[in-house]
Order: sequence, then C-alpha cells, then structure tokens
Amino acid sequence: MVLVRVLILFNGEWIEQNDEYKFKGSKAKGIMIPQSTTYAELVEKITEVIDIDTSEFEITMKFKLKTSDPMPPVTIQTNDDVEFFLEEVASGMEFRNPLCITFERRSISTVPVDRQLSPRLSWEESHAFSSYVPP
Repeated sequence: MVLVRVLILFNGEWIEQNDEYKFKGSKAKGIMIPQSTTYAELVEKITEVIDIDTSEFEITMKFKLKTSDPMPPVTIQTNDDVEFFLEEVASGMEFRNPLCITFERRSISTVPVDRQLSPRLSWEESHAFSSYVPP
C-alpha cells in the first residue's frame, strides 16, 4: 500500500490579496494516508486528527495549486477531487501543497420539528397552530 504524506493546516481562513489566495492557519498536523483514500475516509481521518464533530460543524477542504496564473483554491468535495489532490501531493516536493481545512458551525433549526415542512404538507398546513390537548 502506497502512503502519501499530507500536511493539514487548520484553525484559519483563506485571504485574497491582489488575486492571490493565502491560507492563514494557526495549527498544522501531518498525516499519512493511503493513495487510494476516498472522500469519506479523508473526512473521517481529518475530523479525527483535528478533533471536530461533523454533527456540529461542516468542514471544507481546499488546497492551492502552484500555477503561473493566479487562481482560487481547489475545493475537495468528491472522490475524484481527493484522487487529484493526492496525485498532486505525491508528484514531488515542488507540488507539496497543504490541505487547508475550514469549519463552520452548522445552523440549528429554530422551527420546532413538528412545524418543519413535510413533503406531504403545504407550508400553511405545516405552520398552522393546533389546539391539541393531551388526554
């Protein structure tokens, strides 16, 4: 099994200055993962390493390609994206790009569960007040 060294930067944000994108992260970790890693496996590994709960936070994984023209960072969202990233990382030191992780707290629904839209109910029906009195 071929392992790939991946540097993870996190606890930071992407900053754009003069069409250049930079990730300012306050923490870094190194991991070794199989070159055959899937998107789900990568997410699982990263959440384990940075100790984050995906039920509370949504993570975004991006990396910057070294190109002659400025371009935004590449977002990893699929197995193909992971394969592309790992191939870039494994290509050699000149292409060794860190995987930059941002995370955002998932919004908590303020609508009670019994009042959320149902595919079988109209908006008016799902938001109608009821006068149910328990027996």
